[in-house]
Amino acid sequence: MVWLLLACTGPTDPDPDSPDEHGAAIECAGEGVDGFDRFSEEDAARGFTETIPDLREEFDNPDARFGSGIAAGDIDGDGDIDIIAGRAVLPTMLYLNDGTGHFSRGDDLPGVPDTTLGDFFGGDGISMQFALADMDGDGLPELLATGFGFLAVYPNLGSGDFGTPILAHNDGKLLGMFLGIAVGDMDGDEDLDVSIISNVGLNFSPGCEGKCESFTWPDLLIENLGDLQFAEATPLYSAPEGSHAMLGVFTDRDQDGDADLMVLKDYWGENAFWRNDGPGEWVDDDAKIGADFPWSAMGADVLDLNGDGWLDYCVTDTGPVRCLLSNDADTYVEGAASLGLIADSEADTVGWSIYFSDLDNDGWTDAAYAGAPMGNQQGVVIEEVPDVMFGGQPGGTFTDVSGVAGFDDQADHYGMIQADLDGDGFLEIVMTGPGKPLRFVDNACNDNHWLALDFEGPGLNTDGWGATVIVEAGGRRWMQELTASPGPGHSPPRVHVGLGDIDVVDSVEVSWPGGARAAATDLPTRRLITLTAD
Repeated sequence: MVWLLLACTGPTDPDPDSPDEHGAAIECAGEGVDGFDRFSEEDAARGFTETIPDLREEFDNPDARFGSGIAAGDIDGDGDIDIIAGRAVLPTMLYLNDGTGHFSRGDDLPGVPDTTLGDFFGGDGISMQFALADMDGDGLPELLATGFGFLAVYPNLGSGDFGTPILAHNDGKLLGMFLGIAVGDMDGDEDLDVSIISNVGLNFSPGCEGKCESFTWPDLLIENLGDLQFAEATPLYSAPEGSHAMLGVFTDRDQDGDADLMVLKDYWGENAFWRNDGPGEWVDDDAKIGADFPWSAMGADVLDLNGDGWLDYCVTDTGPVRCLLSNDADTYVEGAASLGLIADSEADTVGWSIYFSDLDNDGWTDAAYAGAPMGNQQGVVIEEVPDVMFGGQPGGTFTDVSGVAGFDDQADHYGMIQADLDGDGFLEIVMTGPGKPLRFVDNACNDNHWLALDFEGPGLNTDGWGATVIVEAGGRRWMQELTASPGPGHSPPRVHVGLGDIDVVDSVEVSWPGGARAAATDLPTRRLITLTAD
């Protein structure tokens, strides 16, 4: 396979008169802001004024996060990043970017017909989590929505329009409460498959007075057959009683080219780390690798934090973040505290969406997670939960900068995305939660260098989901996996590396699901560069 490098300078084409084959660099247009007091909230100014309905009182549950999913991607094909946000009962809210980080409301998407819980609540399906991924290879991302008893795939028609959803899965009266969705190429055929993650089974049969729970319900594997046709593969049971989870992630843990599946429990269930040993062969070896300890997992991110060349897994919990740090190729140890990932807040923390990225582009990876209440579990209720941000330090450790950044809002946020929404090379943050508009956190630019990578291919996987990317520059090395939908927030398919004062990237290596590889050397910085399969 031949690999080419194309270049962009943002949402527009490169300057044809530029002497640089990769286009002109993007320079900071403002005065430049260093440090973590760089952020400002601009919800209404950016077009986010509509309040997301709040169903928590109706459900008598402080962490009923219905409608709190959010996903970001280039929905209308114009090169900038748009946003889909949930609002409890489908359809969702679509926001289209004008290229400057200002958004206008697109048309509502169609509802999901004939789903039991939608009928029960007088709507078109309760939405729990979203993903944006190109499922048919046309370069436009479909919207995937899951919730109570269904997986819906909305065909992307272009120009910000979606067609009638295809029900890739529909339970009927006995249904799973699917709180998580994972997207990846599970069979190595260069298209994207789906797993929907079950928390509990529900019964809506006559005589059950609307809601009877619970019983065994598996996590489901949905195979992509092409042309937006889908088939169910072998269900996965993390334990005889089901997984009781809300988080699933396709990830190539053992770097053999096959997408493995991490399913992490919600308090009382069983973890599973399904190793993919070939089509239809899944082996749960979480106990063997040291990943079988108790937690309430809600969000995750995947990157090499300890610099040993293997992927690590950081997961939000009721309390401090947990990080599975690779001990060698086969085992992991929990090491979040050793990295300094402990919040300073006097309030209890409960994390949901989490992302590791270099927010100030100083060359050291930062982290942020959305905070929201936990419900009554074994008599414990946690309320007034702050959002948390950690600044990366030389040597790869972290310190809490939530207060300095003005990020420690105690409004309830579940979903979060990070993306360069205004094309200046610095990542903005958008968060969602019931009872309020989206929270837009603007990130001021400065003169630090950075490199953003976009992907096209291989096969029908035009977004490149599942790619492992290694960047080397200035004697340092960054490794990250492009992971689709790791929790209630789904960021776009781009890898962003902050570089400080480094102005040339020595090399980029990419490993794709199925075994394809790509490499490039001597890349200029402050650019968005697209890797394309020929």
